[in-house]
Amino acid sequence: MSREKHNILKSIDELSEWQNNQDNPGHALDDKVPSYVVYAESPRWVGFLLIGLSVIGAISEFILIKASWSAHSPLTLLEFVMNALLVLVMTGLEIFLMVEGIRKIQSKKELPKD
Repeated sequence: MSREKHNILKSIDELSEWQNNQDNPGHALDDKVPSYVVYAESPRWVGFLLIGLSVIGAISEFILIKASWSAHSPLTLLEFVMNALLVLVMTGLEIFLMVEGIRKIQSKKELPKD
């Protein structure tokens, strides 16, 4: 039997065992989850999508700041605080999306050798 066929049959056996015991919490604690489930990775395009979303958020944030500064009437204290909070939340979200996007692009999980 070729090594590739053996690996495929082993993967099918692991999957069926995992499906039969997925509702048994003690079974997963014994490291019985198939390796391709444990080492599953997101496609790289997800990372690029996250980075693109963070750039779009940064552009919209810049437009918001520019529009609020160029308003004809001065901002009230409440408007200023609301804008500041919105900018802080959006900046945090953009940083998070950027970091996660870079991590998704760079992540290479190695499958264990059988």
